[in-house]
Amino acid sequence: MANRARTVLHKVLSPHNWRGLTGLMLNARNPLPVIWRFYLKRGRYPFTIGLRTPLGALQLELYSRQDLITVHEVFFRQDYRVPRDLDLIVDFGSNIGIASAYFLTRNPAIKAYAYEPVPVNVVRARRNLARFADRLELAQCAVGTVNGRVDFGVESSGRYGGIGRTRGDIIEVECRRAEDELRRIAHHHARIDALKIDVEGLEVPILKSLSPDVLGRISRILAECDGRDVSLPAFDYDQYLSIARFRQA
Repeated sequence: MANRARTVLHKVLSPHNWRGLTGLMLNARNPLPVIWRFYLKRGRYPFTIGLRTPLGALQLELYSRQDLITVHEVFFRQDYRVPRDLDLIVDFGSNIGIASAYFLTRNPAIKAYAYEPVPVNVVRARRNLARFADRLELAQCAVGTVNGRVDFGVESSGRYGGIGRTRGDIIEVECRRAEDELRRIAHHHARIDALKIDVEGLEVPILKSLSPDVLGRISRILAECDGRDVSLPAFDYDQYLSIARFRQA
């Protein structure tokens, strides 16, 4: 119990977790059960969490503590914080739809293109994002630097799977080349306001594979990587925890 108390104290005293705790209190419709689950690691799953958003109340079905961690990062700590006046986002690695739900609740007109290869995650994402079906295109595939079939490692939470990963079960999935998908989307839209990339290790290779022409159509990029590992001369860069944030200069 003493070790757990010290862990809780460390979380509370961290500046980033102060932001997360403040966001939890403001954006969770029923904060106490969420605090109990997140900080004390208690409670069973599935668990339906109620959230406050710019579009009103939102409910998301969570299937593990890893999903709650994602909600904390995205909705409470706002690792992917963006302006509300977006028109279009692309989500490479949407998992069960938590980040896409965050983007889609910034305003009532924003459209999202989301990509997720793990079948069970796709089912769960469609359930979580059902209210946005008219503004969402969800593709069941991985995104990488090649087209074709690839081996994809899937572990129990569904959060850390990836191409070439050997942990958990290995499944074969379709992979689409990021350059091609972004070019296809840009053909139908004037701008891509935000590109989010969380694909467990392929973030930097994907960013390095994008042509100047495609990059020139993207206003901001939010990638789960160390941004010092990639050079995007047309973008300003800052790092927030594990998220490299690039914005057109």
